[in-house]
Amino acid sequence: MELESAESDFLVGDVVVSTCNGIIPILFEITESPHASFDEYVRCRSMSGVISYWLAINEIRTATTAEVQANRRLEAEHALAEVS
Repeated sequence: MELESAESDFLVGDVVVSTCNGIIPILFEITESPHASFDEYVRCRSMSGVISYWLAINEIRTATTAEVQANRRLEAEHALAEVS
């Protein structure tokens, strides 16, 4: 199921991390497409399923394989190390 926003390449079920330093470095799963009044945000929940958030599309990115294995957001150099 693709999100309605033309600016977003995220799909419901994608695992993402917040790029904001103020958000705890946990993984989130996208659970809901944006609503008309919230087209710049997606509904996410923590991978533990306990916490639910609205996160700005421009402040999240897809989690890397290394982050999924670590079950948390990694610093940029560690997250990208898996790719090289």
